[in-house]
Amino acid sequence: LHDALPICSVKSIEPDGVHVETEGRELVVEADTVALATGMRSRSDVVDALSGLVRFTWVVGDGRRPGTVMSAIHSGFQAAMDI
Repeated sequence: LHDALPICSVKSIEPDGVHVETEGRELVVEADTVALATGMRSRSDVVDALSGLVRFTWVVGDGRRPGTVMSAIHSGFQAAMDI
């Protein structure tokens, strides 16, 4: 894992890694996998619109409540196990 870069701008994601600008300089953070995590809000209006159109509905991840990538994966796994 890399040290956190709390104040940076992502310029691009390229095959050699993530190109960022921080504190006036450009860096390449080497990576073969990139997970984008940004602030989100739950969209209960979308859930409400879809409910009733199908027999069963599972709300997972940020659709249920904003959280971490790990909690989203876990809630998706739990929903899959219920099917």
